[in-house]
Amino acid sequence: SRNDVQIHMMPGPSFVPASDRFTKYPKNQPPIPKFLAAGNLFWYSLPDGYFDMGPRVILEAMAAGLAVIADPWGGAADRVTPETGWLANKEEQIEIIKNVTAEELKAKGQAARERAFKEFRAERWVEELTGELCTVPT
Repeated sequence: SRNDVQIHMMPGPSFVPASDRFTKYPKNQPPIPKFLAAGNLFWYSLPDGYFDMGPRVILEAMAAGLAVIADPWGGAADRVTPETGWLANKEEQIEIIKNVTAEELKAKGQAARERAFKEFRAERWVEELTGELCTVPT
């Protein structure tokens, strides 16, 4: 219902035909950082009953400064906060996309980038597990 929306998929499901509003790219073409840099919202929706407990792709999108909309279960629920995006069921996702503004996407994207860099560094995970500051061995 929005003429200002384009969806870019990599590689994209076979059941969605490419069109003027749906662009499908071959895997890793363009490279992932360039692909993510062209967007302003990362939509991560899985089939009902499928659980991805550690979706790294959400962290990649957040680090690229994209707001995220995702299903409210699995690993997405550990990554996406109200400041960085939306956790919503399929019907709610559609309504959010219909009504979201560029300003909301920009603010949530900035918060997502900050959260990715602050909370999801590999060094931080090591520090949490060991209780020690993580330094690079020399």
